[in-house]
Amino acid sequence: MKTTLKSLILTTLALGVMLSSCDTPAKRLQQARALYEEGTELRQQRLSEEATEHFLQALTLMQGCEPTTENLRLEGQLKDNLGAMYNKHGLFDDALKMHCEAIACFRQIDDSTAVMTTMRNCGRVAKSLEQFAQAKHYYDTAFSIATLLNDKAMQSDIYLEIGRDYYLPVGNYPEAMTCVRRALEGELDDNNTDIANMTMGVLYYYTDNYAEAKPYLEAALRSERAGLKMSVYQTLYAIAYNEGHLEQAMEYQDLFTQNMMQADKEHASDNLQRLKAEYELKAQKSEMESLLRNRSLKLWLIIAAAVIALLVIVLIVRKKVSDHKPHPHQRRPAPRPSDALAKRPADDEQDHGAQQGLHHSAGPRRAGDCRHDELRPQRR
Repeated sequence: MKTTLKSLILTTLALGVMLSSCDTPAKRLQQARALYEEGTELRQQRLSEEATEHFLQALTLMQGCEPTTENLRLEGQLKDNLGAMYNKHGLFDDALKMHCEAIACFRQIDDSTAVMTTMRNCGRVAKSLEQFAQAKHYYDTAFSIATLLNDKAMQSDIYLEIGRDYYLPVGNYPEAMTCVRRALEGELDDNNTDIANMTMGVLYYYTDNYAEAKPYLEAALRSERAGLKMSVYQTLYAIAYNEGHLEQAMEYQDLFTQNMMQADKEHASDNLQRLKAEYELKAQKSEMESLLRNRSLKLWLIIAAAVIALLVIVLIVRKKVSDHKPHPHQRRPAPRPSDALAKRPADDEQDHGAQQGLHHSAGPRRAGDCRHDELRPQRR
């Protein structure tokens, strides 16, 4: 009985652990955060397709979560990174949509820094869509937030973005040079410094200042990005050709071709488009399957726990009943000596009365028998 009871209790505890280990929103949020961190590391390694896959998986896990501050921040970060990946691979409309949704998430939690960064990213996508006025609007909004936050690094980045993505395409080269020069004088990281040097070289090339352009272009070749090197070699090829250095121009052309092929591999959008379509379809299916699976599993676990609890109660009740019920083969207790002495006079009186009764009843029978024997000879 005790062994069975212990087994049932342990089984109930095991079912409770299984029930608590089911797929919960908190567990899904933890998995989504881990995928986001892995995706950011892959993005830093320029593995854009792998990073995009991690971001999409994390965003799928985020579906159905409560709109808490932590959840909204993570959702905004995922969508902002997805927008950057889509923009890199030519999916401009999807990129702008992701950035705008990220801004909506960040505004709900009053994260001005995140809104500023995502506004800057929206400006980049608008420039890729050749919506230059819209790009200028996004950059101005981001710059105003950076000014309020006194973020010098972001101000330098936006100076570079405005000069490169707005004033340069519209042909306002002097204003573009002013913005890029301010960016170089500010707080730029290594990557943006290479971009600023390339932009200044291109601007000097457009204004036919080849001697001024070459130092900036050569400084930009320190970058490891194939797309940036491709633009630098293209400009150097044009300068060498215009100056009549045909052999040097052919060398720049070969380097341009090599980096262009490498850049095409980095920016191939076919696989990314396929990943995007697959995860959009999986997002709908996985949500329904997860809900149905969790509901059925929890239902069966609850039923099993209820049955085991009922069996435990029945066993406990039976054990209590058996403890209070007398055993059929149990011997009656022997009388105490004091009880035996108390009962002896009564027993003697009963025995004495019984003997007297026997004498009275035996007397008439013997007399009758004698008279009957005396009459026997006469009858004969």
